[in-house]
Amino acid sequence: KSVNSNPISDWKVNKFNNNHLDSVTIEGDQKLIVIPKRDWYGNTDISLTANYCDNPQQPVDVDVTVIPLCDPPVINKTAFPAVVISSSKPYVLRLDDKVKDVDTPIEQITWQKQSSAHVDVTVSPDNRSATFNVKVAGWCGVEAVTLIASDDCQPDAKTDKIIIPVRVI
Repeated sequence: KSVNSNPISDWKVNKFNNNHLDSVTIEGDQKLIVIPKRDWYGNTDISLTANYCDNPQQPVDVDVTVIPLCDPPVINKTAFPAVVISSSKPYVLRLDDKVKDVDTPIEQITWQKQSSAHVDVTVSPDNRSATFNVKVAGWCGVEAVTLIASDDCQPDAKTDKIIIPVRVI
């Protein structure tokens, strides 16, 4: 409610040169509103100055900690190798090392799949992998398969997806 005995309503936000925050405002005499840049979290500081009796006082630095809350998982799209399968040799792909989520442990990320007409994908929650198989014997070509990573953020899980071209030889 107060800093250096001045109520917050007497304070103003100095110009801040902060690459992590989109805006900092003071609302009423109770709230300092800090809006971080999208997907940023961590520690930073801002500077406040009191205008007490129209006399600016020394600035006060305030440490701000932004914690991630319901940030979506992020699939590392460059971590996916080319997927080449044949009817006699399925392809198994580990998934844990291909996704990050700042507020959900990797073990709690769930994976869904969208198979295609000629390629089937099975996602195993036990060993956290995807297995690609040919659905139609004798077919060859390239088809897109989608993998979707979801976190446990409630009430609405956040997702990221990757479309993988699968070559059948």
